Amino acid sequence: MTTPTIYTTENCQQCRSTQRWLRDKGIPFKIDDATEPGNLAAIKALGYRAAPVIVYGPTENAPDTISFSGFDPGSLEHLRRAFEADHPQENLS
Repeated sequence: MTTPTIYTTENCQQCRSTQRWLRDKGIPFKIDDATEPGNLAAIKALGYRAAPVIVYGPTENAPDTISFSGFDPGSLEHLRRAFEADHPQENLS
Protein backbone atom coordinates (compact mmCIF):
# COMPACT_ATOMS: atom_id res chain seq x y z
CA MET A 1 0.00 0.00 0.00
CA THR A 2 1.29 3.44 -0.89
CA THR A 3 0.91 5.80 2.04
CA PRO A 4 1.77 9.46 2.54
CA THR A 5 5.11 10.30 4.14
CA ILE A 6 5.35 13.15 6.63
CA TYR A 7 8.81 14.61 7.15
CA THR A 8 8.79 16.04 10.66
CA THR A 9 10.98 17.73 13.24
CA GLU A 10 10.86 17.69 17.03
CA ASN A 11 8.45 20.08 18.74
CA CYS A 12 6.65 20.87 15.48
CA GLN A 13 3.02 21.83 16.13
CA GLN A 14 2.11 21.82 12.43
CA CYS A 15 3.58 18.30 12.18
CA ARG A 16 1.35 17.11 15.02
CA SER A 17 -1.68 18.85 13.51
CA THR A 18 -1.04 17.18 10.16
CA GLN A 19 -0.68 13.76 11.79
CA ARG A 20 -3.89 14.29 13.78
CA TRP A 21 -5.80 15.33 10.63
CA LEU A 22 -4.67 12.21 8.74
CA ARG A 23 -5.43 9.96 11.74
CA ASP A 24 -8.91 11.48 12.08
CA LYS A 25 -9.56 10.68 8.40
CA GLY A 26 -8.27 7.11 8.82
CA ILE A 27 -5.35 7.61 6.45
CA PRO A 28 -2.21 5.65 7.38
CA PHE A 29 1.08 7.48 7.01
CA LYS A 30 4.80 7.08 7.49
CA ILE A 31 6.88 9.50 9.57
CA ASP A 32 10.46 10.35 8.64
CA ASP A 33 12.87 12.70 10.39
CA ALA A 34 13.27 15.84 8.26
CA THR A 35 16.67 16.56 9.81
CA GLU A 36 18.37 13.38 8.54
CA PRO A 37 20.77 14.36 5.73
CA GLY A 38 19.14 12.25 2.99
CA ASN A 39 15.66 13.39 3.92
CA LEU A 40 16.76 17.02 4.19
CA ALA A 41 18.28 16.83 0.69
CA ALA A 42 15.05 15.35 -0.70
CA ILE A 43 12.96 18.05 0.98
CA LYS A 44 15.18 20.81 -0.39
CA ALA A 45 15.05 19.23 -3.86
CA LEU A 46 11.26 19.58 -3.71
CA GLY A 47 11.73 23.27 -2.87
CA TYR A 48 10.61 23.18 0.77
CA ARG A 49 12.34 24.68 3.78
CA ALA A 50 9.92 24.09 6.67
CA ALA A 51 8.31 21.08 8.32
CA PRO A 52 6.12 19.27 7.93
CA VAL A 53 6.60 18.23 4.33
CA ILE A 54 4.00 15.77 3.11
CA VAL A 55 4.64 13.57 0.05
CA TYR A 56 2.26 11.11 -1.60
CA GLY A 57 2.63 9.27 -4.89
CA PRO A 58 3.03 8.76 -7.62
CA THR A 59 0.18 6.25 -7.79
CA GLU A 60 -2.36 5.12 -10.36
CA ASN A 61 -4.83 7.83 -9.34
CA ALA A 62 -2.20 10.41 -8.44
CA PRO A 63 0.32 10.02 -11.28
CA ASP A 64 2.07 13.21 -10.23
CA THR A 65 3.52 13.25 -6.75
CA ILE A 66 1.46 15.31 -4.33
CA SER A 67 3.69 17.33 -2.03
CA PHE A 68 3.21 20.35 0.20
CA SER A 69 4.57 21.93 3.33
CA GLY A 70 2.88 23.02 6.52
CA PHE A 71 -0.50 22.19 7.98
CA ASP A 72 -2.71 22.96 4.98
CA PRO A 73 -6.27 21.59 5.19
CA GLY A 74 -6.94 22.27 1.49
CA SER A 75 -3.87 20.28 0.41
CA LEU A 76 -4.65 17.56 2.95
CA GLU A 77 -8.16 17.27 1.49
CA HIS A 78 -6.65 16.90 -2.00
CA LEU A 79 -4.37 14.15 -0.65
CA ARG A 80 -7.36 12.45 1.03
CA ARG A 81 -9.30 12.33 -2.25
CA ALA A 82 -6.28 10.86 -4.07
CA PHE A 83 -5.70 8.30 -1.30
CA GLU A 84 -9.35 7.23 -1.28
CA ALA A 85 -9.31 6.85 -5.07
CA ASP A 86 -6.27 4.58 -4.70
CA HIS A 87 -7.89 2.56 -1.87
CA PRO A 88 -11.65 2.45 -2.65
CA GLN A 89 -12.27 -0.79 -0.77
CA GLU A 90 -10.94 0.49 2.53
CA ASN A 91 -13.28 1.98 5.08
CA LEU A 92 -11.69 5.32 5.92
CA SER A 93 -12.88 7.77 8.61
